[in-house]
Amino acid sequence: LALLEAKNIFVYLKLRSYRDDSENWLKENQPNILKKVKILRGNIHKAIAQSDVVVGSHSTGVLEALLQQKPFVFFQTGKWGDYFEINSLGLQGSFFAENPRELVDYVRKSIDTPKETLKQLQNQFFGDPHQNGSKWVVDQVEKLL
Repeated sequence: LALLEAKNIFVYLKLRSYRDDSENWLKENQPNILKKVKILRGNIHKAIAQSDVVVGSHSTGVLEALLQQKPFVFFQTGKWGDYFEINSLGLQGSFFAENPRELVDYVRKSIDTPKETLKQLQNQFFGDPHQNGSKWVVDQVEKLL
């Protein structure tokens, strides 16, 4: 709701293509929201490509923004918290908002996230895109042992 009320922020909503009844829930419970957002259909990669910033609370889709080197912001929820431990990464930037005011502020600031920071995060979550993915998984497991 805070993003919808913010000036010069346009909200697009990407619903899962399966097992998601969110659109029906919104129609029944918050129909005004559907009037203020554009629903993106299709796959997550196309939705990310149409966005400047990707926002969510507990979604690998948000992290997939890194594959396109798009900035992202996670937001605090009672259920999920900092699920991906974004705050523990120690990087410059505002990637995890703990309240609606921070969310709007971080979305506005995220457009200035340096590409190098996005590349560093991409490598941390997905490994080097030019190396063997299986080797990266093995390396990550070995670090934990």
